[in-house]
Amino acid sequence: MRDMGEKHLQIINDLAGETELDKNLRENEDLFCILMNRMRDAAAIVDWDGTIIFANGEAVQMAQSDTDQEIIGQNISNFIHPDYMPIVLKDLNLIKEGKPGPLKQYKIIDAYNNEKWVEGIGTKINFRGKTADFVTLRDITHRKKFEDELQTAKEMLERGVQERTAELMVKNRQLTEEIEERKKAEKALKKREHELALKSRFLEEANSALKVLLQNMENQTAEIQGDILNNIRSLVLPYIEKLRQCQSISDQMSYLSIIEENLKNITSPFLRNITAHYINFTPKEIQVANLVKEGKTTKEIAELMNLAARSIDFHRDNIRKKFGLKNKKANLQSFLSSLS
Repeated sequence: MRDMGEKHLQIINDLAGETELDKNLRENEDLFCILMNRMRDAAAIVDWDGTIIFANGEAVQMAQSDTDQEIIGQNISNFIHPDYMPIVLKDLNLIKEGKPGPLKQYKIIDAYNNEKWVEGIGTKINFRGKTADFVTLRDITHRKKFEDELQTAKEMLERGVQERTAELMVKNRQLTEEIEERKKAEKALKKREHELALKSRFLEEANSALKVLLQNMENQTAEIQGDILNNIRSLVLPYIEKLRQCQSISDQMSYLSIIEENLKNITSPFLRNITAHYINFTPKEIQVANLVKEGKTTKEIAELMNLAARSIDFHRDNIRKKFGLKNKKANLQSFLSSLS
């Protein structure tokens, strides 16, 4: 590739009758070319029809051309990717109107039909006596590839995050459901424990009541046994003794009748009521009360018990006192019958 400064210098030296102004222009243009070729970015000058009228060495290298002559004179449409050509033409019109050219990214096509990403900006300048668009370009293919890879990785990461978030949401929902189930189970367990505690307390109270009842039954049984023994001693044994001593058949029959009746009364409610509620009754008073209940008169009771009538009246009076019937018109026999 020939140096553009040398090319232009050769052209200018070939012109005859070079003026001082021409010389200054030539020197300025040579300096411009030298500076452009030392730039690290590609630079080109394009007229308003899109024709390339200048290209530095970096532009030639970007286009994969051998010399700038392969580029100069061609239209930019030969190097711009078709998809981005409308954008470039729009920017070219803006620059022609004197408006600042925006920094844009677009694709170009080199001499070997390879696509490259470039970042370019243009500005309006005067070149060789006419206005044109001065464009600088920078190859960002590797950067775009890195950005694409970064975007792909970002998208993959975002998808991974979304998938992981979805998994976590499912796990969280499952965990929430398990917690709710455990709460329900714990609540049911506490309710069951409360019910069992109530039943246990009820059973303990029932057991205590049963123990008391059993104890009372045992006490009552012992009392009944004691009452039976006492009644036998007071209502049966005395008459058996009298029966042994008695010679009269009629008296013997009377004593036997009394013994039989008293044996029946021993298991009747009458004697149990007397012994349970009126434990201060003497054996004689129990015998008298039993005979009065049977409808025996004072005389008959005196004969049966081999006591004086006054003694029977004394016992009858004590019985009325102990039953709270003293000075009352209540019939003693009727009252005693009500205890049966």
